[in-house]
Amino acid sequence: MAASTPGEPALDWRLTRRQHLLLFAVAAGALALRLLYLWGQARNNPFFELVRGDAHDHHAWAQAIAFGPGMEPKPYYRAPLYYYLLGGLYWLVGPSVLWGRLAGCALGALTTYLIARLGASLGGYRVGLIAGIFSALYWPAIYFDAELLTASLESLLGVSLLLALLRAGRGNGALSFLGAGLIWGLACITR
Repeated sequence: MAASTPGEPALDWRLTRRQHLLLFAVAAGALALRLLYLWGQARNNPFFELVRGDAHDHHAWAQAIAFGPGMEPKPYYRAPLYYYLLGGLYWLVGPSVLWGRLAGCALGALTTYLIARLGASLGGYRVGLIAGIFSALYWPAIYFDAELLTASLESLLGVSLLLALLRAGRGNGALSFLGAGLIWGLACITR
């Protein structure tokens, strides 16, 4: 139980198995929406495989990391974690834009679950459920998760950091702060 001010009920931060399953169902719905959007784009957009702008750079750098010389030996003008993760994915499954977009959709669905958990931790289960539903249906997230952009990884790490800091602030020991610091470091080399 969390400490509460006088006259305010204490919130229980633990969730039941049923509540966890419902939050996972919301995340599964978020993944389904993102995959449905991606399927529609792949089927109806003749430029689906063509990446432009930042997405083009990300795709090219990931291919260079996976199959070529890697990144150039000069200072990065962007943080490199996303390109290395995308390069690792390309190394495993091949340099397909579709795989990169699918990975972004999976990150977005995981972010939806973490947003629901954060909401539940801060305001109770109903708040978390509503936050998760809003996150699952948020159109800009659906769009950007399906692009070869850093937004899905940035969001995942940002929400993960908030959860880790919340846990550490509740007195869960030095390892909790170490975990939060690790997530913060990863977020720094993402954006």
